[in-house]
Amino acid sequence: MNASDALYAEECGADALGFVMQSQSKRYVKDFDSIVAELSNVEARKVAVMGSYSEDKVARMPAGFFTDVQAILPLQPIVTIPVFRPRPGSDIQLAVEETKGLETVLLDPFSEGAEGGTGHTLDWGWAKEFVEAFAGKVILAGGLNQGNVAEAIKQVQPWGVDACSGTESAPGIKDRAKIKGFIDTAKGW
Repeated sequence: MNASDALYAEECGADALGFVMQSQSKRYVKDFDSIVAELSNVEARKVAVMGSYSEDKVARMPAGFFTDVQAILPLQPIVTIPVFRPRPGSDIQLAVEETKGLETVLLDPFSEGAEGGTGHTLDWGWAKEFVEAFAGKVILAGGLNQGNVAEAIKQVQPWGVDACSGTESAPGIKDRAKIKGFIDTAKGW
C-alpha cells in the first residue's frame, strides 16, 4: 500500500493499514521513508505484514512507525498478530490448542507456496467454529471483498476482517472504489 492509498483508506474509515515487508511480494513497499513522513498523523493502526518472521525484516522497519506486526506462526516476541493458516479439514480443537494463549489471531487460508494475498477464501463454517472455540480476538482474512464481506461477517462473527486482493485491480495496485466499497460494506453490514 502506498501513502496515497493509505490516506484514502483511513479517510474511508479503515481501522488498520497493512504494509508488506516481504521483498519478493508484488505488494512490497520499497520506500518506507516517504510513507513514514506522509503518514505521521494517521490514526489508523499501521501493521507491518511480514509473512515469515526474520530479524532482518525487523531491522528494516522504521523505528516507532508500526503499531502492530503480523507474521506467520511460530511466534517471536515482537509479533502481536500471528497469522494462522489452517489446511482444509483441520481439526478445530487442535487449531485452538495451537493458538492457545494468544490474544489475537488472523485466520487466512493455507495455500501451498504462498503467504497470503491469494484471493482464496477460508471455509467460513470452519472459521465460525474456530471463533466460537478460541478465547481471543479473530481477524478473518482470505478472499474478502465488497461482494462477500457482509456474509462472511454474518456467518463467522469475527472481531475484525482483513482484505488485500479484494481491494486491488491487480496485485499491488489498489482500487479506490474497491477500498471504499469494502470498508463501507464491512462497517455497515
